[in-house]
Amino acid sequence: MTSAPSPLHLQAKILCTLCWKLAQCGAETRLIMQCGQIMSKALGVPEDNLELGFDRTGVHIKVSADGQSVHEYRAISHFGINMFAVSALYQLCLQVEEGHGGSLDAIYQRIKDIKLKTYPLPLITLAAAGAAACFTLLNGGTAAAALCATIGGLSLMLCRLLMLKRRYFENFAVMCAAFVGGLLAALCAHLLTLSHTQLSLSLMATSLLLVPGFPLMNGFLDIFKGYLATGIIRLCYGLTIIFAASIGLMGAILVSSNLGL
Repeated sequence: MTSAPSPLHLQAKILCTLCWKLAQCGAETRLIMQCGQIMSKALGVPEDNLELGFDRTGVHIKVSADGQSVHEYRAISHFGINMFAVSALYQLCLQVEEGHGGSLDAIYQRIKDIKLKTYPLPLITLAAAGAAACFTLLNGGTAAAALCATIGGLSLMLCRLLMLKRRYFENFAVMCAAFVGGLLAALCAHLLTLSHTQLSLSLMATSLLLVPGFPLMNGFLDIFKGYLATGIIRLCYGLTIIFAASIGLMGAILVSSNLGL
């Protein structure tokens, strides 16, 4: 039989799992550190006995007491966007701070029980295609150009999701998706005999779906709030996605020009 984990081990597990989940859900660095400090104080861990490290690759926790120390580390596979989970985790921290968390085992279980709610992939694909159509219309595009952007947006999202499912690395998937989506939008515009301006508008609108707004926003917030290393890494990640999408879009423009579209 395996012995129950000591309180020190549970404290380290709680803090590491909490910060890891916040990072996975897209919380900014300041909020991750703040929640870790709130939870550690509520668990009775003195500030001098806690080491909390966070970067793009993972979360590291060290808790010390009575000459003993426990290390916990969890790797971060990706930075997602899930504000429901971020809010739920923050509320849990406040409840534990007020003394309503229960035992260490109960707190740990409550953190694990907070699920990452996601939208169905078909709904996300349709919403992204609709966003491309709306952008086209708002920038002076015709209904036909919006239809082309919708088709391009659908193909772009399907290509991206399919490649990510097959474990292609993200930058390559984004580049190929931008190329496929932009080229199909241009082909549709050519078949509908749209003007060059309308063709360009529908082609450009498809690639806007790939702009990583959240990493860029969190990167700037981290830099302004003093977390330079993490902020720069987030910005670099966002910029590489933009560069990959730009390469795919330029390829689509080049191919469509060579085809006389």
